[in-house]
Amino acid sequence: MLIAVDYENSFTISESSIEMAVIKIDRLLKGFQKFTNEEVTFNKYQATRKRVKDFISARDEVNKTELLRGLKMPTKDLQVVLQTLLDEETLHVREVKSANNKRTNLYSINGK
Repeated sequence: MLIAVDYENSFTISESSIEMAVIKIDRLLKGFQKFTNEEVTFNKYQATRKRVKDFISARDEVNKTELLRGLKMPTKDLQVVLQTLLDEETLHVREVKSANNKRTNLYSINGK
């Protein structure tokens, strides 16, 4: 009804105003889903997951030592989040040799 009044200056709901309403509701729903997926956390795990993703995103590539130091979190908690992100293919891991000839993993966000 609001769209019919606003765009068509009519109190009659037409097919075009219904189509416009559906498009606007879809856009609003997608924006809300994106907001809740990226910004809102409902439990400790989601908050930790968001911190890890944000930390990696800000640095492009990071190794586990930098993650542990920067995030100041237990290895066990970090490992759970990293493994989940790898399993869902949000995270990409690249193995490289470090200066002391040790192998280390560099983590980055997929698609970045």
